Amino acid sequence: MHSIASFFIALWLGTASLFGAHSGAVADASTKTILPTGSAWLTTLPLGDNKYVTDQPKKGYIYVCHVQSGGQGARVNGPWIHGQTWNPSEKVHVQGSVNWPNATYVMKLTGSTRSISSNDLPTDQTTGIFPIQANDPAAQYDRNPGSITAHPYAFSLPAYPTALATPGCIYGEVGIMNNGVLLFDGFDALYRDALAHELQDAHDGHPNDEGYHKHGFISDIKHVSVSTVVGFAFDGYPITGPLLPSGKYLTTNDLDVCHGMTSTITLDGKSQQSYHYVLTQDFPYSVSCFHGKNLVTPDKLRAQGLETNSLRNTQR
Repeated sequence: MHSIASFFIALWLGTASLFGAHSGAVADASTKTILPTGSAWLTTLPLGDNKYVTDQPKKGYIYVCHVQSGGQGARVNGPWIHGQTWNPSEKVHVQGSVNWPNATYVMKLTGSTRSISSNDLPTDQTTGIFPIQANDPAAQYDRNPGSITAHPYAFSLPAYPTALATPGCIYGEVGIMNNGVLLFDGFDALYRDALAHELQDAHDGHPNDEGYHKHGFISDIKHVSVSTVVGFAFDGYPITGPLLPSGKYLTTNDLDVCHGMTSTITLDGKSQQSYHYVLTQDFPYSVSCFHGKNLVTPDKLRAQGLETNSLRNTQR
């Protein structure tokens, strides 16, 4: 009896798996689906300086495609950095509250393609004043000369991405958020922890030569659920917040080598099991390698006028 029951259970699971794939679920059967316990909101964060690998992915590290030199960044360490840790609540932000009424973001789902267009201006938030003004307290640490201007982008991503046998490395840009802003990895141009060393506005954004972007979202993710999609990585997989139903938060320790997991999320208006990346308080903050094939390569970025974004020595 037990063997017969086991046979029918196995048959049912296999059928369910097939129907799940057919219905557009993007989960991988090998990825865990039970939510971790999580942690309380952190006040002290580990510094992510030089935490990169070049040969294979490693949890808590960024898997970079190339290591470059000659970059720029903040001039001095702020007093919120304490040895190998830093405290976000002590960090100053770039002043200002600039609105962008001409910001645009459009996402369309057509068959197996997710098309996203934006002009890289945030649709749902204000920004600081850039270049950083001389009388801004942030200027004593970082004199970012970049300005925020519109840059039209258009990306075609897989609506139903599939996992790579081996995760892929990243070049710097890793995705685009639902408010139209580009998401970069967690490093500055010197391979230091960008959120700790560089100065951003109250929403953790700042510009480089080519546009406004973010390296993470510490200021805006405290109330964003793990089931809420807030953007998409360039391999097509969604990005969510870290807040668990228990009120605790996912951290790097709870996630896989690419800073992701599989769980139930709301994607395209449907509740479904899907692999997704998670924004966290702690380094590496977001995508640290690509779970699926990256379809927005440096060549495609250059074709849209983003010649400097894909070269880390100009990334801020």
